[in-house]
Amino acid sequence: MFSQETQRYRYLQIPMVDPCPDSYLNLFDRMFRLYCQSTGLAAELVRYADDFVILMRGRVERTGEKIQQMLEGLALKLNEDKTRVLDARQQRFEFLGFSFRRQRSSKSDEMIVVVEPSRKSERRFRDEVRRLTARWTHCAPQPDVVQQVNRYVRGWVNYFHLHNSTRVFTRQRFFLEQRMRQYLEKRRQRRSNGMMQWPASRLYKELGLCVIPVHSGYR
Repeated sequence: MFSQETQRYRYLQIPMVDPCPDSYLNLFDRMFRLYCQSTGLAAELVRYADDFVILMRGRVERTGEKIQQMLEGLALKLNEDKTRVLDARQQRFEFLGFSFRRQRSSKSDEMIVVVEPSRKSERRFRDEVRRLTARWTHCAPQPDVVQQVNRYVRGWVNYFHLHNSTRVFTRQRFFLEQRMRQYLEKRRQRRSNGMMQWPASRLYKELGLCVIPVHSGYR
């Protein structure tokens, strides 16, 4: 999927609501496929809603101009501030919350594609856990707070638990345990860090905290 030159377009601005923008985007998909077939362009379009990337070899500027024409014909417009053109052999890019980059494998010594949650996704996870365990939640029933945290953590894990997520998940698991200890101690108006009172075994067995796996489920 990584090629000599990678054209990346993201975040379409869609000014038209009626008819449904999805129909316009689906039409754009077909137009781009026909363009590749008619010109012999080796390119791969990957799209989710109005966010998409195009992986290709060469003809970057010409293809970019053609894409602009296609979108203008459909009354769609690119967000130029969030549009990037990069060489995926040397640079990483993010798509749908994941970070994509190439690096040499320590086992096989071959170049591999590393796919893991992006730094932005990590920060969003931590910000949301902090919000769910903020000071204002101390007066709420503890089981309800834990349930809310577990619901969010479980959804985040189910989405990102694939490919090379081990390193990120290890960091997030450590953060979650520390944050829950802080929440539990502050709730009891104690200044301890909670390490002795709330070891990991107690957090998971007694409190019922959702477990973040540290081994990725490659799929």
